[in-house]
Amino acid sequence: MKAPELKDSSWKVKVWCMLCFEARIACKNALDEGMVVAGTQEVVRSRPAIEDMGVSSGTSPELITDTVDLVWAQGQSDPARGWLISHTTTLVCHLQDCELQPKSVRD
Repeated sequence: MKAPELKDSSWKVKVWCMLCFEARIACKNALDEGMVVAGTQEVVRSRPAIEDMGVSSGTSPELITDTVDLVWAQGQSDPARGWLISHTTTLVCHLQDCELQPKSVRD
């Protein structure tokens, strides 16, 4: 999945392994649900709101608690980063090392 702000760019794009992306979205959703139950957040964000974290100008600042909330963390050295730079070798290495990928893909 390409970061929305880069999809028409000639630069190398930010991409996610779909299984890692789904896991990140599920984690963010579970965190939201816990915060709603604890009373520290009013609502669980919608999937599109979580997917757009950090890239959409419509992202509500009060929903961003810190950079760990950003699905599309901006910096290459950001510890919250889950995206990969679109280099063939980087992507192939990730598929071989990703524990979420089936064994047939990793081999």
